[in-house]
Amino acid sequence: MKCIIYLFPLWLVVLVGCTSNINKIPDVRGSAKRVNADKRNNIRLIELRDVEDYFFVGKVDDSKVFLLNEADFERYFQPAKTMTNRPTEVDFDMERMGAIVLPETKNNTNILLDSAYLSGRKLNIVYSINQESVKRSFSIVPSKVFTFEASLDVDSVVFRNGNDIYKFSMR
Repeated sequence: MKCIIYLFPLWLVVLVGCTSNINKIPDVRGSAKRVNADKRNNIRLIELRDVEDYFFVGKVDDSKVFLLNEADFERYFQPAKTMTNRPTEVDFDMERMGAIVLPETKNNTNILLDSAYLSGRKLNIVYSINQESVKRSFSIVPSKVFTFEASLDVDSVVFRNGNDIYKFSMR
């Protein structure tokens, strides 16, 4: 009887260990269909790099998106230096810069870059905004600054947040 009591937990561990990987097997058929669809639509995922430790100078009344050259970046953003951080360095010869700025708020707000993809010669940047309901004792101007490769051959850049769409011509 003692043997059964001791072996039962061991048997459960083996059973759980063997069955936990069942759902982790990728669906190759679905992946192949997705890759083929992406090739037909000429879609390519693009990597965006966060630019950290800068703050927006000024305020905006509504959500605003920017495509920035070096002069505009220096005009609208300043480094938020502390003793321990170093603002991200940007090479404007190799990278293009974008930014999303929201109106001043007392709520903690996060701007998330959900995806970026090239469709033909159009760069699509999809983002979302998460705002907490608890108010702070101070105000912030939420912003998200990022870069993408300057070597991308794009005619336009489109920012999408739900039904809000902002389009910039690059030519």
